[in-house]
This record gives sequence, C-alpha cells and structure tokens, in this order.
Amino acid sequence: DLPKWVSIKEAIGHFPDPDKENNVINHVYSAYKVEYRNFTGHRQTDPDKPSPTILARGNGKGGVCAIPHYNGQRRLSIRESASVQTFPENFHFVGSMNACYRQIGNAVPVRFAKLLGEELKRLELENI
Repeated sequence: DLPKWVSIKEAIGHFPDPDKENNVINHVYSAYKVEYRNFTGHRQTDPDKPSPTILARGNGKGGVCAIPHYNGQRRLSIRESASVQTFPENFHFVGSMNACYRQIGNAVPVRFAKLLGEELKRLELENI
C-alpha cells in the first residue's frame, strides 16, 4: 500500500523563513514576484493539500511554472521544492539557481522511486 499523501505544509512547514539567516542547505529562492493571472500554469497552493507538480521548465524566475509558497509572498525555495520531491534534507544541489530548480523538477520523487524499486525487487524475487 502506498502511504497517504502529504500536504505541502507538512512537507515544508518546518523550514525557517529563507529571508532570515539560517543554516539550511539550498534554502534560497529567486525573487520572482508571485502573481496569479488567468494563464495556464499559474497555480496557487493550499497548505492543507499536496503541492502542485514541481516542473523543470522555466528559468530561475520560474515564470508561470514557479510553485508559490502557501503564504503567497514568494516562490518555493530550492530546499522546499526538494522537500516536496522527498529529497533528504542533507542532499546538496550544485549549480546555478536555475540548474538546481531544473534538477529537482526533472527528478522522480525519492520516496516513490524507493517504493517502486522495492516492489520491482519483490516481484523479481517471486519469479526466481
């Protein structure tokens, strides 16, 4: 059985404000101004629901692909985006801000990949 989904607040609510001094790896974000217009891709986040899909498109600003923080004031930081994708908090992304967001958006969520691998292994062992 797959675990129950996690709300975006559960996934990222424990991180400090990235605008204040902190020691969290990759806890920075582009200064993209969050605006909601009637365009495809503009998404809002509800703290009590899962995050919208993290996409690899867009530049460091993210454009319409940036996932806004549920406070509505900024986009998710690199670390928050990684947490939504279930990367361990000690995983360090290297490269430009754009490259880091792209790495996260292109990734298969870590926990999903682990569960899928375990199931494939189980099925393979059954057939031996």
